[in-house]
Amino acid sequence: MAYAWIFSRCLLGVVFAVSAAGKLRSRSTVRAFVTSVLDMRVVPRPLTAAVAWAVIAAETVTAIALLLPSPPVVAAAALTLAALMLAAFLGAIVVVLRRGRPLSCRCFGVSSAPLGPPHLVRNAVLVAVAAVGLAGWLAGAAVVDLPVLAVTAPAALAVALLVVRLDDLVALFAAPGA
Repeated sequence: MAYAWIFSRCLLGVVFAVSAAGKLRSRSTVRAFVTSVLDMRVVPRPLTAAVAWAVIAAETVTAIALLLPSPPVVAAAALTLAALMLAAFLGAIVVVLRRGRPLSCRCFGVSSAPLGPPHLVRNAVLVAVAAVGLAGWLAGAAVVDLPVLAVTAPAALAVALLVVRLDDLVALFAAPGA
């Protein structure tokens, strides 16, 4: 279970770090994210900016707590926060897709890819990763030893790269004209 603990922390930590950094890259990316939250119409209009900034702050705090050495209970709380955020994102995507409105995924800041089933799958898998990581913590695998970290962290980084570049991968393998 130590592998699950480390893998989930590394994977989700990198994903949330890239997500927050992508949104904070410039004023225009922050504005684009706030606009995307507004366009989704899943929160009341007056709360849009506050919710967008809360998402960015929560992603940043989660990334820091997962990637930096921290007490296991702090990392477990960060995994819990990650699972809750991902579940909320999943719910918001479902609402947007049911409305049939084509909206861009601003998950990592600048993508123009429309929200779709791949985003649902990605978030559901990431919720499962958080749950498996929490199971590792509950099983007492919260001690990090160097050999486990040396094997698991590179694998998690590779998977994180695939998660972050999902829109590009989907476009690459999509049928022409699809």
